[in-house]
Amino acid sequence: TDKGRYAITAVTLKLNKDQPKPPFYESLEEYFKDNGITSYTRQVVRDAVAAIRSAKLPDPSAVNNNGSFFINPVVGKELADKIASRYPDIVSWPTDDGQVKLSAGWLIEQAGFKDIHDPATGMATWKGSALVMVNERASKTADLLAFKKKIVDKVNAMFGVNLQQEPELLP
Repeated sequence: TDKGRYAITAVTLKLNKDQPKPPFYESLEEYFKDNGITSYTRQVVRDAVAAIRSAKLPDPSAVNNNGSFFINPVVGKELADKIASRYPDIVSWPTDDGQVKLSAGWLIEQAGFKDIHDPATGMATWKGSALVMVNERASKTADLLAFKKKIVDKVNAMFGVNLQQEPELLP
């Protein structure tokens, strides 16, 4: 494979110029309802997405963070059903191939890592989303990786699910 061999330095996007139409994802629908919004221009949708994100995620210019750190894991239906039998409020989605995508944030929260501050590593999870790891006073990559390992190990012990890191580490 070519992993690690290339770096993306530019991106060209072709954007749809049509006005957005419902249905939208759940939190966006909820935002529109709560704010009495019934007209869906691109600007209205953009502003709503920005408001939702800023409510859940830290501003990277103000808070040192890695953004969404873990990928939502995809597991077999049998494991998902086993977890759901113990945790009926599990956040999950069916995939096209019959598997189940689990919310990594939900798994991390259930493992006790929402808004947790770890003095040993200087790392924390963000109060609005357990998926976001925040550097409070860590001084090296090893601190980040040690905190990540604590989360991964606990989620694996509780659910039998291996969380995968989303951001790439550069040498």
